[in-house]
Amino acid sequence: MGVFTDEYGQKKLEDFDDVYLEWYDPRHNLTRVRMLSGEVASVEDFLDYVQILLVKYQNHFTINGLSEWTLMFPYLVIQPEQGDQIFNKTKDEVYIVEHVNIDPYRGFWDKWVRLSGITPPDKTDELMWISAERYVKFMLAYPLSEAKPITEASGRLGDTKGGKWKSTVTARISRREPHSIGRVPFGDRKQIKSRPHETFRDPNDELRYSIEVHMQMYDNLVDFSCWDRDPLHALQLTNWLETFMELYTGTLKYNGINEILYWDRRDSEPNERWRDDIIGIRTRYFVRDQTIRAYRKRNLTRLRLRMRVAKNALGITYGGLHTGDLLWFGRVHDDTGGYLYGTFEVEDHGFRNPVTGIPPDGSYIRQESQLDTKLY
Repeated sequence: MGVFTDEYGQKKLEDFDDVYLEWYDPRHNLTRVRMLSGEVASVEDFLDYVQILLVKYQNHFTINGLSEWTLMFPYLVIQPEQGDQIFNKTKDEVYIVEHVNIDPYRGFWDKWVRLSGITPPDKTDELMWISAERYVKFMLAYPLSEAKPITEASGRLGDTKGGKWKSTVTARISRREPHSIGRVPFGDRKQIKSRPHETFRDPNDELRYSIEVHMQMYDNLVDFSCWDRDPLHALQLTNWLETFMELYTGTLKYNGINEILYWDRRDSEPNERWRDDIIGIRTRYFVRDQTIRAYRKRNLTRLRLRMRVAKNALGITYGGLHTGDLLWFGRVHDDTGGYLYGTFEVEDHGFRNPVTGIPPDGSYIRQESQLDTKLY
């Protein structure tokens, strides 16, 4: 997750223009976007992040160069009204919307508003609209309560007992499969089984147990449907959402989403079940997410090894001393020849003839080595 938290201790996701999402590459004299992440996020986390970031997206503003009280909200879809309130979380101050600028030629809001207050906002301040009605609604499914049948309508076009209609984006996961091995999403070869991601000692019992973390990746298709009252507004809302995904792909990857790719856009979906016929345009994204599971496993604490020696080519002298080419013995024996990590016994009873298999004295006694090592 992001490294910052808000005043309630909740995770605070980065905005698309935050400087700590970038790093300077002195070799090429370029500023690059940091795409690597130490986090792991699931597709459910992805939908939660989208819901949080859509609010930040609509709160994004620029200040007019001629008037410090005149602001542009380029990604705010729903037109504000005079008297609306904006809260400056950085300065802990509330502003009032004095004027909403309407383009005289085109006849609609041009994204500029004039505020009033005590201290004008700075470009680094964090603003938010106090009324939730100024934000596009985002949900995981289109609820029946949002648009009621004609028999329950209030009588005004666009209004129901649930309130005035506003632009809505819904999301659902239409396809989910194990991660495909290769460059092609949803390929034939898949990673069916989770793989080890990291292992560390159990802090409660470091000698006997370890924690093994396994990771499994999945390929998903996430459908976003943009709903509005006519095809033009639905199309504009779809373009608005696709711009959001382009701007915030780096932020989502930085917070643990493995991959995000634009998939396709589907035809409009008319819905005539309610009084106000609404149009939905579906745009789909390929999302590769990750899930992790932790398992507690017992450590290997003792090793027993038994060997039969076919030829004494190392020149070992018995009784604990060593000579010849067995150089590594000096690292595991003390000065008296004692084995430091358990017991090591070598019994020499003669060697077999490599041709006949009969020892030189005619007996069938063999040489054996035994290693009993305590690892901890």
